[in-house]
Amino acid sequence: MIKFKAVLRVLSVITVVSIAVVGSVRTSGQKILGRAAVVSVAAAAPDGLLGLLQGENYNVGRLLYYDLPRVEKVTRPINSNEGESQTVVSAVSKTVLGNIIKQTLTPYTANTVSGNVYVNNQCGENVDIGTLLKGDLSFNVSANGQPQILIYHTHATEGYMENESLYYKDTDEPRSTDNGKNVVKVGEIISEKLRAAGFGVIHDKTLHDSTAFSGSYSRSADTVNAVLKKYPDVVIAIDIHRDSILGNGGDRVAPVVSVNGRDAAQVMLVMGSNTGAVTDHPKWRENLKLGVKLQNCFETSYPQFARALLLRSSRYNQNLTTGSILIEVGSDANTLEQAMYSAELVGESLVKLLNSL
Repeated sequence: MIKFKAVLRVLSVITVVSIAVVGSVRTSGQKILGRAAVVSVAAAAPDGLLGLLQGENYNVGRLLYYDLPRVEKVTRPINSNEGESQTVVSAVSKTVLGNIIKQTLTPYTANTVSGNVYVNNQCGENVDIGTLLKGDLSFNVSANGQPQILIYHTHATEGYMENESLYYKDTDEPRSTDNGKNVVKVGEIISEKLRAAGFGVIHDKTLHDSTAFSGSYSRSADTVNAVLKKYPDVVIAIDIHRDSILGNGGDRVAPVVSVNGRDAAQVMLVMGSNTGAVTDHPKWRENLKLGVKLQNCFETSYPQFARALLLRSSRYNQNLTTGSILIEVGSDANTLEQAMYSAELVGESLVKLLNSL
């Protein structure tokens, strides 16, 4: 924040700083100055805006127009009885923390491959993906409207960027309790696609991580068990998350792929196993059957929409049913719009898969 005295100097001592940056992009209809453009910045010397730009709050090489401190004038009465007023000049700054790198994270470098199924196997046990892909599931799901599918969120407050940007700032919140801005919104779109196809869905919107991140899986396990007790016909439990992917120097990666001409946030299935320190997940291969079938459906319909399936030595509450999967939809660098589009594609893929069983 610029000190009051320094701001007043803006009114009398102005230095014009020209910063060469490269292109131009538009975000939400507003032109953001980018490469090969010149930004003229009005700054006070030596400790006004120019000092701010050269200080720790900004990396000038990364500066965009909308990142500049904006000076606001506020008129307020000095003495309400006499009607006198004064103009107070204030400034609001945003700190650029790093770049946002849009990148398609190819599944094709996975360490285990069978047909269109790509798996990064980190569980320490060999898995025959081809056999699982051909195998029958241990349950049936019918499009009769009866609740058989649960969608829930262990980390429900995981959110997204509001608008597409080349940078992320200290004002960009990675979490939100607003269910219109976090993964609960993603889960609702998936639920709507399934319901429209006749499948009965329970969408639990409990914010299991709103009070504390630690213990979220224990709290969401209680939710899953309560739903299973109330709706004993539920056989599929889908935990919707979003990822966080760091690049070099604190940059963030937004995994995207173009589907029908639109940017979709890439998704990733995360599956647990009864390996390593995990000893209470004996039916994990039944879950993995569903996972590899959905992975195959993703890749067949929308190539590279899904990153490689991640198989780890963990549970993720998948020991509670034989039809449990965890889906990461995008990362904290993706926009909500990209994640919502991906939710449509996930819903459509689930419908296609369940109708084929």
